[in-house]
Amino acid sequence: MERLPASPLITRALDIAEKAIGTAEVSRRLGSPAGSIRAWRSGHATMPQDKFHQLVDILTELDPDWADKP
Repeated sequence: MERLPASPLITRALDIAEKAIGTAEVSRRLGSPAGSIRAWRSGHATMPQDKFHQLVDILTELDPDWADKP
């Protein structure tokens, strides 16, 4: 399978969501197996637009205070 350039926006969004709620919960909320998420992150598959919109919804629900503070 040919690798596409991984989207830095999708990679960063997945990083934030997974750090906040965990990979299993991101997978559950997106209704996508962890293997698909890994493929989107690596560029082996293109994230469908509806899944990207769901990911944005996940991010907007996060409390900004979850992030590590200096």
